[in-house]
Amino acid sequence: LEKMVERAREISQEIVHKYIKPMNFADQVLDKIKRSGNINVVISNTRQDRIEHFVKIVGLEKFIDQVVGIDGHTKFTFSTPKEKADAIIKLSRGKNYLKKIVIGDSESDIQAGKITGAKTYMLITDMNRGNANATKADRTIFDLREIISEI
Repeated sequence: LEKMVERAREISQEIVHKYIKPMNFADQVLDKIKRSGNINVVISNTRQDRIEHFVKIVGLEKFIDQVVGIDGHTKFTFSTPKEKADAIIKLSRGKNYLKKIVIGDSESDIQAGKITGAKTYMLITDMNRGNANATKADRTIFDLREIISEI
C-alpha cells in the first residue's frame, strides 16, 4: 500500500508540473505591479505549504512578496471571507497603503476585499463563469491585463 501511495504521489507531481500553468498574462501583470513599487500577496484557503508549492510550480514566486495559506479544508468553524480579510488586515497593519486591490475568482475573495475596504475585481474564468453575475465586485474582468489601469 505504501508503494502504491508513493507512486500515486509521483504521478500526481508529474501531472501537476506538466499541466498546471499560470493564468494568461499573470507574469506580465504581477511584474508591472512589482516594478511600480507595489506588493503582490497571494491568499488562499489551502494549506500554507500547498499554496507556496503551487506558486513555485507556476513560476510566479519571483513576483510574489507574501503567500498566506488559510487551511480552510480542515477547520470546522471557518468563515472564508473573514479569515481572508483578517489576513489582509494583518498584512496591512502598520503600513500606509494608498489603496488595496483584491483580484479574486470567488465570491469569498470579493467579500474579503469588501470587508477590508479594498477595490475588488472579480476575474471570470472558465471555472467560475456561471457565477459572474452573482458577485458584488466593484468590477468584473475577463483578462488580468484589465487591472493595469489601476497601477
